[in-house]
Amino acid sequence: MAYLITMALVGILVTGTAVGYFQGKVERWRPQYSWLLGLSALLPVWLVQFFAILLPATKEVGDVPLPPRAILASGVALLAVIASDFLVRRAQKSGTIKSGLVFWFLGVIALVPALCITFLNF
Repeated sequence: MAYLITMALVGILVTGTAVGYFQGKVERWRPQYSWLLGLSALLPVWLVQFFAILLPATKEVGDVPLPPRAILASGVALLAVIASDFLVRRAQKSGTIKSGLVFWFLGVIALVPALCITFLNF
């Protein structure tokens, strides 16, 4: 559990620093790039947890259905990414948000609900 928290904190710090750096240095930096870096902050942690859910199902021989927690976590992740992408595109069209860190934050929080589901035991 401690290594997952460490991975999450390192991902958040590295991608947040990268957004701050690239936003000022890269001439054609778009909000989608910040959002994508935000998604990549927690993606490794979510994948490790997701594969940990799948591991018991892969040990059995034959056709075994996916655990309900895996289905719910992947569905929530997909819906949250689609919703945050919609918010990023809407904010970009309206021009109300100028900071790349806001778009980065939208990317980071997109995977938080799915990550929480992977930690639940039911």
